[in-house]
Amino acid sequence: MHAGALSGSASTSAWHSYATLALLLLLAATVVAAVQVFGGANLPETGASWNLIVVGLSGLGTLLLIIRSFTLDHGDVAGFSYGLKWGAYVLMILALAQTAFAYLRLRAAGESMPWQQASTPPAG
Repeated sequence: MHAGALSGSASTSAWHSYATLALLLLLAATVVAAVQVFGGANLPETGASWNLIVVGLSGLGTLLLIIRSFTLDHGDVAGFSYGLKWGAYVLMILALAQTAFAYLRLRAAGESMPWQQASTPPAG
């Protein structure tokens, strides 16, 4: 924006504030899911299933992204609007879709949730 001797500029992208963490979590979930699909035997054993890890990363990343998107400043000044644009909404829809499909993959695998695992009674 330029008005005579006064000028100013501001820019915000999806990589600002804690949305950076959200995008890194979503990227990590995407990488883990890709490794599962294209080379599933290459993942090490963990205490939780890799499908659950993908759901967790996707869900947390999506939640942080949505919170940051709706707490971003927005408004209209002298005919210039600022705030969320169409790209932010596309990103939110894609993040929600990634989380939903990760959950569907988890359920289709038939894996039990960590809180559903039966504990064995102590020998006595």
